[in-house]
Amino acid sequence: MITMVLKKLVVALMVCNILVLGLTPAAKARFIGTQEAMQMTQREDQLARINGTLLRTDVQEQMLAFGVEPNDVQDRLAVLSDEELRQLDGRLQDMPAGGDSVLAVIGIVFLVLLILELVGVTNIFTKI
Repeated sequence: MITMVLKKLVVALMVCNILVLGLTPAAKARFIGTQEAMQMTQREDQLARINGTLLRTDVQEQMLAFGVEPNDVQDRLAVLSDEELRQLDGRLQDMPAGGDSVLAVIGIVFLVLLILELVGVTNIFTKI
């Protein structure tokens, strides 16, 4: 009889543990405003446009010539602020789509390196 009561008690405790552990939320949700949602979408669009340019073979070759590993570019882009991303995207949009591509690539790479230097991510220009 005592063993039956003990078994029921253990089962009851196990059910309580399952209920308590199973009902805890895995994620927290919150409302975001329209402005914040637009900024998140805008940043993703800017990163996609910048990555499209930086993934070109000629741009990657030029980055390697400057000593910048193409794999490190994603990490460097991730630390840029929204304003810096907007400026970089604007400069890339203003550049000519062809023609003097060597100067365009050099300008893009120099701009990225300059922004990263000003932010403090790299120390490229102090070595020169």
